[in-house]
Amino acid sequence: MSLLGIFSNFLPATNNSKLSNAIDEQDLEKVMLLLISGKCSVNGNDLNRDPPLIQCVISQYKSAQGEGDSRRCEILKLLVHHGANVDVQSQWRSWWNQMTAAMIAASLGYLRCLQFLVKSGADLTITNDYRQTILMLAVEREEAYCVKYLTEHMPQAMIDYRSGGETALMLAAPESSERSLLCMQHLIDAGAELDLQNKYGYTAVMLALNNNSSNAVSLLLEKGAALDTVKHTGHTPLTVCSSQETIKLLRYGLDPTLSRRDQYCLHYMVAMGSEAVIRGLVMNGFPALDLDCRRFATLGLPFRFTFLPSTRISPLAVALLSLRPDVARYLIANHFFTRFDITRLSSKRKIWRSLQGACNNENSVDYFRAKQCLEILNFLSKQPKSLRTLCLIVISSALSQDFAIDLPHTLRGKDKWICKPTFIERLELLEIPGFLKRALLHQTPLSGICCRSWEEILLEKNRNFSICGCRHCNDPGLLREL
Repeated sequence: MSLLGIFSNFLPATNNSKLSNAIDEQDLEKVMLLLISGKCSVNGNDLNRDPPLIQCVISQYKSAQGEGDSRRCEILKLLVHHGANVDVQSQWRSWWNQMTAAMIAASLGYLRCLQFLVKSGADLTITNDYRQTILMLAVEREEAYCVKYLTEHMPQAMIDYRSGGETALMLAAPESSERSLLCMQHLIDAGAELDLQNKYGYTAVMLALNNNSSNAVSLLLEKGAALDTVKHTGHTPLTVCSSQETIKLLRYGLDPTLSRRDQYCLHYMVAMGSEAVIRGLVMNGFPALDLDCRRFATLGLPFRFTFLPSTRISPLAVALLSLRPDVARYLIANHFFTRFDITRLSSKRKIWRSLQGACNNENSVDYFRAKQCLEILNFLSKQPKSLRTLCLIVISSALSQDFAIDLPHTLRGKDKWICKPTFIERLELLEIPGFLKRALLHQTPLSGICCRSWEEILLEKNRNFSICGCRHCNDPGLLREL
């Protein structure tokens, strides 16, 4: 005889098969009679079947939560009243393995069952096979009411418990549904840490940005989530977000010069023609940089300057070669120049030939834009820069000389991506008048020109444009205060 057979001889006679059927049918009266008879084991003795308490929560779980939840709760009360272990864990179902009845109830949204089990002493610190807590399971299934109840009744330490390096808030952040957003709200109200990092260095707001969860990003920022996180790989909130979210980050005080990983951000946005983002970066102190053309190919953009190997070029040069005259006008109006613009832009024959080639076909969709870019380049070749502009370029270049990662003197090792102090912080430390600091950060009335008005900018004489407040530019309050 097997050990199981020998062991079963010492167990009281049971009728758990009938009890199991009664629980599946949610037959409250039948369950009561079987338990009163004493012929059933309230904690189960069938090694091939979950304990009655687990089975009660799992059975017919696809039914409506209203009446079904109520009947389950009544059956749970009977089982617990007759001695059922409230923390018994499932053993046989892969999905529910090592989960308690309370964990299953929370993940399925059975709030009444959950409330009863918690009041009956259910342990809310137990984890399943994947080291997930009951709170994580409720968050994953977006059961907001259960999340709220759990945060009000579980130890504070469990709210920020990590599984695989992630907290419950990190699990909710990438989702964009209203239910998930409500879960996040309950977690934050319960005191969840906003700025913890997972094992990859991502915070909750970075996870939300990476998954384009705009509402989650807004909620986290409104609650004070930090934007100065720099991963060991150099990624920041700016590098993981979409262009649509960049304006939002800048409005909440993002320093766009935190990491060398962000160095190509402005060049990229210029090439893509993301005018609102360009405007936001310029207004918030992103420095004018000359960057290596060879890195542009890795961005997957159809740049016209791939013929310029080992040449470091400026955002203005990118605007001209990408046939974006409006962007070029905006940059010129704000004196957003680099050394390349002063020393090489007007004399680079390949740039002239590229633009002239685009003007050869009058039927081309790029003809008029190329013609405007050629006119702008011709204007720059004849227009001398003022001494003030030259001085500002020299100071800006000196402050940002180590911002580009591909320079020989740049730091190596684990801190190679981090810019500390940042360009903006370095500028604020300079003992120079405030108006010069604002000029170096391009914080002038012209930096707030509405994107829709860029084509009206006159290169010979700038008009007085008002600070933008239209929906197209997303936000009128981007100007950083010194």
